[in-house]
Amino acid sequence: MESSVLTAHQTLMQQMGLSQAEIVRRLHAFNITAQDVETLAGLRIEVEGRIANIVDRFYVNQLANPEIVAIIDDAETLARLRGAMTHYIAMLFGGSYDEAYVNNRLRIGKVHKRIGVTPKLYLDSLVTLRGLIDDEVSCLPSIKADSVKVDAVFESVHRVLLFDAQLIVDSYIDSYMSQVDAVRAEVSRLASSMSISVPTVTRQIQEASFRDELTGLFNYRSA
Repeated sequence: MESSVLTAHQTLMQQMGLSQAEIVRRLHAFNITAQDVETLAGLRIEVEGRIANIVDRFYVNQLANPEIVAIIDDAETLARLRGAMTHYIAMLFGGSYDEAYVNNRLRIGKVHKRIGVTPKLYLDSLVTLRGLIDDEVSCLPSIKADSVKVDAVFESVHRVLLFDAQLIVDSYIDSYMSQVDAVRAEVSRLASSMSISVPTVTRQIQEASFRDELTGLFNYRSA
């Protein structure tokens, strides 16, 4: 109980052992620079006007996949996912990839795992999202006439999406490992129980084999 209480007061980052230093390391590993942050944050207002279109197109694509339809099987689930996607795209262009951002991504990964979205389905959907964002970004009035700027935005978006993909994979792995630990604990509990009960049952069977079923007297096996 004490462990559960402590965990409840930790962020997902803390529960999964991800430090701020590790997040900084990953941002550096994916070559996400201050210029990327400035580039994406500078387009936030323009992008906000196109998020609804991105989300609409995204779910038209997703709901053409029978596997996804089987998971998103009611209007409420779809509405929640659409809301989460809208929020995500706004955060993507928010220019702040801090602890709050990371915890949001980890939480989304946990939710997707819980509702049955496989890592493959999630990563496929991320590729789809990247293409849709690229389409909309290339039409933004402030950059559409400058192909160099458009390409620079593409690169910035792609780097952050890769950073996000690793976080999602982390959350899936953590969920799977939690399941493995739970099964392992149950097996250990059963094994512990059986280590006591099996010898007892074995002794009882052995003792019964030494006596005649009708008279209860010792038979030849007891000799």
